[in-house]
Amino acid sequence: MAKTESRQLNPLHKKQPLIIRAVFLFACSLCIRLSESIMIAAKLPMPFEWVYHHFVFFKRPERISMQRLNYPIIGAKVFNEMLKVENALSDLSIDPLLKEIIKIRASQLNGCTFCLDMHVKTSRKYGEREMRLHHIAVWRESTLFSEKERIALELTEALTRICPEGLSDELYQRAKSVLSDQELCDMVFSIAQINAWNRLGVAFHTEIGSMDKAMGLDKLQL
Repeated sequence: MAKTESRQLNPLHKKQPLIIRAVFLFACSLCIRLSESIMIAAKLPMPFEWVYHHFVFFKRPERISMQRLNYPIIGAKVFNEMLKVENALSDLSIDPLLKEIIKIRASQLNGCTFCLDMHVKTSRKYGEREMRLHHIAVWRESTLFSEKERIALELTEALTRICPEGLSDELYQRAKSVLSDQELCDMVFSIAQINAWNRLGVAFHTEIGSMDKAMGLDKLQL
């Protein structure tokens, strides 16, 4: 009886299972991370990767590991129409590499990792220089882009993050002085389309690299 009363009076008694569990989980996490570091240093395969995806205590953020919703299937009617638009945009008056630069910049601004990953790889597939890809985010200070590319990047920024005043007459006239009417029209359609894809990617967390095999990007080994 005295032993039972002693247990009831001891506030640590009820917390002991939680403390033991916490210590156990911390030890497991420490062992896994230590093993992972050793294997990275030794350039060995990573057999512990599955732990992060199968135990809730070590699970990585959902955005990295899981797509929220299969929108190409659930929204198939609209998605298929977007693919038709994408097909129409594949044959434009602007250079394919310039289109990829537009897509990369919009994806950077919108924070769409899926699209950014895809279009960096596509650019490399088309023969884009790696250094130019690194400079896209800081194109204003870079000397690696032509006048037409700089206008494309400026238009992309202005039409991706639209200010309350909209697209300024000054920028529009500068674009008109560099681009033909057809090029300007095609460029704006391209900017609009990548922004639509970006919003789908951001909303539904499209799995990074999930289209690589279908597009032949897996062979680049990037």
